[in-house]
Amino acid sequence: MKSIFPKDSFQKIEEDICKSTGISTLVLMENAGRSCVDFITANYSADQISNLLILAGKGNNAGDGFVIARHLANMNYNVKLGLVFGRDSLTGIALENFNLLKNQERTFVHVFDCRDVTELEKNLSSETRIIIDCIFGIGFKGSPDEKIEGLLRKVNTLENVERIAIDIPSGLTSHKQNGVCFSADHTLTMGAMKLECLFYDGKKNSGEPHVMNIGISDDEFAVRNEECIFKTEISDIEKSILSRDVSSNKYTNGKLLLISGSPGLTGATYLSAQSAIRTGSGAVIAAVPNSVFEVIELKLTEVMKMPLQENSSGSISFKSYEQIRDKIDWADVVLVGPGLSKNEDTMELVRRMVIENNSCRFLIDADAIYAFKGFSGLLKGKDIILTPHFGEFTGVNEIEIDELMVDFVGEAKRFSERLGITLVLKNAPTLIADNGKVFINPTGKQNLATAGSGDVLSGMIGAIWAKSGKRLESAIAGTLLHGMAGDMMYEESGESSTIASDLIGKIPVAKVNAGLI
Repeated sequence: MKSIFPKDSFQKIEEDICKSTGISTLVLMENAGRSCVDFITANYSADQISNLLILAGKGNNAGDGFVIARHLANMNYNVKLGLVFGRDSLTGIALENFNLLKNQERTFVHVFDCRDVTELEKNLSSETRIIIDCIFGIGFKGSPDEKIEGLLRKVNTLENVERIAIDIPSGLTSHKQNGVCFSADHTLTMGAMKLECLFYDGKKNSGEPHVMNIGISDDEFAVRNEECIFKTEISDIEKSILSRDVSSNKYTNGKLLLISGSPGLTGATYLSAQSAIRTGSGAVIAAVPNSVFEVIELKLTEVMKMPLQENSSGSISFKSYEQIRDKIDWADVVLVGPGLSKNEDTMELVRRMVIENNSCRFLIDADAIYAFKGFSGLLKGKDIILTPHFGEFTGVNEIEIDELMVDFVGEAKRFSERLGITLVLKNAPTLIADNGKVFINPTGKQNLATAGSGDVLSGMIGAIWAKSGKRLESAIAGTLLHGMAGDMMYEESGESSTIASDLIGKIPVAKVNAGLI
């Protein structure tokens, strides 16, 4: 598990580490530049590196660029170095590192002023293959001026060029970008991942982010992670979370009661139930409205089924509670919501189940989440995993989408902490909030944005929770495995051809790859 920091917090943390450990910022800059060079030489050909251009500003981000230029020159690579604000703007350790280039300036490093597009174009050639952005770092606020915006627009439109941002793309100030910023293929960020690189415009413009070693241990960052934001890793999954005792039986391997389905939405029941069985649930009961019972009976072979009394709309009736109650006691986890419909009679049933069953574990997904719009207090203190997408979350949290977008990580954390539940907020990437901490899932790509993908996820999390009894760990493991299954499908069929049922077939492979065998 790795710490993630908002960029503004990281700057202060880096300063604190330097004070407490005695490591100088000059040493950190040297380590950062050296790590970037290691990445560049490992991932690009000699021909590409020989046609490399660095755009440098005037602060520490520029200093990183000067270290990169010096090390590449020491390896006999020719480097073009464009100074966006001119030599006279350089101060501090950026100036110190620039001065170290003087012996190489006329041999391997060509330094030029690059204050506008005209000066940039004079030094670009058809052979330029790599452009490294060292203009603004994590301390930048506001928007670039017109000349810098012009430079960024020009660089972003160049073809056959790899764009690498150092620490954070220049001009990027949050996950929602209003102005122009550098559009990177790779972002080499220093010491720890920056939150702004992971969502929306930040994710789009950061390309593939990589954390560079700057000589500070993960432990030093972890003890200063006051925001408690982390990136989960496969190694975080407890290997025994789905392991089966040699004397186990189906009822000791996780009993899941799935309350779901309505006319036209039976596919959600199928996807959740089938993914639960594939993930490892020993026994699953699918409780569905009577009118869709035959459809589910035909679709699901390994799953037990239970027909329920329905209301006039064909959804599960409030009157079916007595039928359900005994099975709630039977189940290790009750998963309610996939394909349920938002019928108010059914929503009343969902609320009653939660109110009257304090000792039950509930995974509340999809339509069932709407039962708690205006009633979120009913969730407080219950053993619950809630799995909304942003639209569902705005309803249950009673917040406008524009307000949510400003600080969705903070909103998720506060909501989860206030109610004492685990929140799986589905997004790209998905985040999990629990007890004041936020865990960001690194797996999954845009091919998961397809109908039914969330139903598969809820079945997977429900199965793991039913087997292990570990709420947070189940949410983390299920989300990781779901994303891994999606990543495998992405490799096979690209970003737009995955369907939700494809993911189910990849669950066993994802489990093996995660060491859950």
